[in-house]
Amino acid sequence: MIVPSLEKAGLNFLILSKLTLPGSSSSTTNIELRRIYEKLNRLTSMCYPEYVEDTLLDNKLRMKPPLVKFRMGEMYGSENKELTGWLKSISYTVPDNSVWETSKGKRVVKHVEANIGFQVIHNSPPNLKTKFYGFVGD
Repeated sequence: MIVPSLEKAGLNFLILSKLTLPGSSSSTTNIELRRIYEKLNRLTSMCYPEYVEDTLLDNKLRMKPPLVKFRMGEMYGSENKELTGWLKSISYTVPDNSVWETSKGKRVVKHVEANIGFQVIHNSPPNLKTKFYGFVGD
């Protein structure tokens, strides 16, 4: 279930809305287990900036923010019209009844639940006529 938060703020002329997106992932094979942890690592890395050389600053390092495009079907965003923003928070939960992989070097849980906070950057200030969802009815 996706629960959009009602938290809104203006920051440096950016119009922001926060989405909280719960989800879970579990595996039954070694390939699925590897894929889950590849995805968890990638997801976590998206909370951190990259450091790149800036040719306009004598090749000094500067932070590049981890902005992402987000789409979930036609509910949030749509084809070629994704939501721009950043991952504001990620928390992982391991259910008490999760099964663990027991092979040496792979002793990890096979079921992980993730709760993702996504900060939306709107193209223009939202108002009563804003279409927050990609699908608005037939």
